[in-house]
Amino acid sequence: MKIVMDEMCRGLSRYLRGLGWVIIDVDNGAKDDQIRDIAIKERAIIVTKDRIMAHKCLKAEIPCLRLKVPSIMVEALAVNDQLRNFQFIENIKKPRVSVGKKPNKKTVKL
Repeated sequence: MKIVMDEMCRGLSRYLRGLGWVIIDVDNGAKDDQIRDIAIKERAIIVTKDRIMAHKCLKAEIPCLRLKVPSIMVEALAVNDQLRNFQFIENIKKPRVSVGKKPNKKTVKL
């Protein structure tokens, strides 16, 4: 399934691509009609935060997902979910802590 990302949601494109979705980014300043035409041509779902765009899609019977949460929150939740999944992977090498060894003399001052 393909997804057309409205420019307001473009920050999510990278995360969704990483999850295996086919993302179509629109040009900056693309009009709602242009975005809808791309979605129809590509048989894709539109992802937007624009209430008016979502309403137009509903009237035209074009699949649309309207995000009601600020994109930074959505991105943070997506990253959070991915990090939590890493906790369950068995082959992750955990850093070893040496006890009783002298600290390295090379230090970096910040």
